[in-house]
Amino acid sequence: MFQDLTFPNPGTGFSPLHYTASDQSFALGSLITLSADAGAGMKITVRMCLGAEAGSFTVKKHSTSGKADPNAMYLTVSFTDIPFPCPWCVGPIGHPRVGITFRIQPKDDPFISLTGSLSLTLFEDISIGTSFTVGITGGLTWGGLSVSIPTSVGTLNLQFDASGGLSSASLNMSYRHQFNLGWTSGSCSATATATADKGVTGASFALALNQGLFTSNYGLSYSWQAVKGLAFSGLNVRFALNLSPVQVGFALTFGRGGLAMFGTTIGYVF
Repeated sequence: MFQDLTFPNPGTGFSPLHYTASDQSFALGSLITLSADAGAGMKITVRMCLGAEAGSFTVKKHSTSGKADPNAMYLTVSFTDIPFPCPWCVGPIGHPRVGITFRIQPKDDPFISLTGSLSLTLFEDISIGTSFTVGITGGLTWGGLSVSIPTSVGTLNLQFDASGGLSSASLNMSYRHQFNLGWTSGSCSATATATADKGVTGASFALALNQGLFTSNYGLSYSWQAVKGLAFSGLNVRFALNLSPVQVGFALTFGRGGLAMFGTTIGYVF
């Protein structure tokens, strides 16, 4: 990836400014990820970061899965969902799984570290997980405890820090309904996330309609912004017409700054 590191953050409010070529500072980085299944549900992932960092990054209404970072240089090898034979996991305790990640980072401390994780279920529904990190010089660090509890209104997620105190609490709610009105059929769905300190931090609504040869999809989303709180994030509208064997589609995407994308597709089905 090739990126201008000093480009103004589009999600930040600021007065009109002049951004010239002399203000630019470009960096080049690579992010390589290899993954494979190792049987019994276990997965192996190797990630190499050379001048780049993984994670979401948005600029000029476009999103990427990483960003350039001249100081980033590390290699991780992860083994996830490793079956763990546990003779004490009987009765309400089940499905124990272990994860291990080795990390080598020449520019940071510790140079080599090992991170482990353990997850299991209680009463088939409640998920519990914990993690720890071992460094060459830092010793053992416990990552706290996470608990996920399904309820009648959604999934309650609790995070406890290393001292046992509650660090975060959130509730993920979802709803989905399918319908058939004769002249049209489809489905509608809604999701929302609420936290203890901010209230509702995200919400989305989706509607899909099928009217014979014509189908349409609508999506509306809201997300948390540092300055505005919960605010409009995006609106997606898609139309498709199936004139077999020809298919025609149109798509519109509106973001915080107005129309972000317009596209049309024409396909032929053999």
